[in-house]
Amino acid sequence: MNRKIFNQIIIVGITTLVVAIGIFHYFATRKPTAIVSQTDWTTYQNDQYGFEINLPPNWKVEQDAVTKSIYFYSPESQQALEAIRKALDSGQTVGDAGVSPDFAFGFNMEQSSNATSSRQVIYNGTLFNTFSIVGYAETEYLYFETTKNNQTYSFWSGEGAGKAYLPQILSTFKFLEPARLSNWKPYENDQLGFTARYPSSWSVEIQNGLVIFSLPNDIVSTPSEKTSGSITIPVAVWISKDTTKFYNNLNEYETAQVQLNAGNAGSMNFSVVGYEQIDGKDFFKDSWTHMAQGLNYVTLRDGHPFDIQFRMDDAVIPFYQSASYQDFLTFLSTIRFTQ
Repeated sequence: MNRKIFNQIIIVGITTLVVAIGIFHYFATRKPTAIVSQTDWTTYQNDQYGFEINLPPNWKVEQDAVTKSIYFYSPESQQALEAIRKALDSGQTVGDAGVSPDFAFGFNMEQSSNATSSRQVIYNGTLFNTFSIVGYAETEYLYFETTKNNQTYSFWSGEGAGKAYLPQILSTFKFLEPARLSNWKPYENDQLGFTARYPSSWSVEIQNGLVIFSLPNDIVSTPSEKTSGSITIPVAVWISKDTTKFYNNLNEYETAQVQLNAGNAGSMNFSVVGYEQIDGKDFFKDSWTHMAQGLNYVTLRDGHPFDIQFRMDDAVIPFYQSASYQDFLTFLSTIRFTQ
C-alpha cells in the first residue's frame, strides 16, 4: 500500500476516534437542562373560572373583553402588551393588534377535535391532553386541555417564551375549591321544592311563580351598531315548573322539544346539548338563540318540566363566555330538591 495513502487512513481513523470520544464525553458528562427556580414566582388566582397557577416574576395578565380569553405576557413581551392595550382601548379585539401573548387560557374553547394526535400528561395531579395545531400564519400552537364538571380548560402557546415556560407553569396548576360559597346567600322555595345558594351580587324576585335571579350585567367594550361605547348585557337565571305539561320521561320531553322547535326553525336557533346530573337527577340540556340567547336545564318533577334557564338578553357573545357563566355553574351545583 502506498505509504501516503496509509498515513491518510491513519489520520482519518485517529480524527474519527477523537470525535467519537468527544461526543461520548459530552453526552456522558452533560447535565440535564436546569429547571428555572420558582422561589420568586407569584400566584395567579382566577375566581371566575376557579383555578390558580404560579407565574415567573413580572409577568402580566390581560383578559379580552369580547372572547373572555386570558392572555399572559413575559417581561420580554411588554411591547406586545402595550399594543394589546391600545387595541382594546380603541375597541379592537386582541387579534387586530397583530401581536401574540406568550400563552393564553380559554374556557370551554375545546380544540382537541382539531388535533391529529395527542398524548396525556399529569401536572400537579391534574390530567391534561396535550397536542399541536397549525393555526394562523402557519404558526404551530401547543395546547394543554383538561376538563372538570363537563367544562373544558384550555391553555395554549404559539410563540415567545410561553412554549418553554408553559409545562413548568402548568406543574403548579390546581383547581380552586369554591370557598367563596361561604359568602353566598341561602335560598329556599317551598312551592317549587328546592334550595340553593347564590352570590351576594345577585338579586332575586318571584313573578307569577317564576323565580328570577338577576345577575350583574356583562360589559363588552366593543363598539356595535347599538352604541359607540360599551355594551351592557342583562343576564338572569329563570327557574320555573310547567304544571300544564306532563311527560313520562326526559326522552319524551326531548322529542317534544325537538318537534316544537323544528316548526320554529326560521325564527329560533335551537340545539340539543345533552344530559347532566344535578343532585342525583338527570337534566336535559338545550340552548337557543333568538335576539336573546340561553341555556336550559330541564328535569321532571312529578312528570312536569322543572326548568333552570341561564339567559342573556343579547347574542353578542356566546353564553359560555359570559363573565357570569361560571357562577351559574357553581349555582347549579348547590341546588338540592326538598320534595
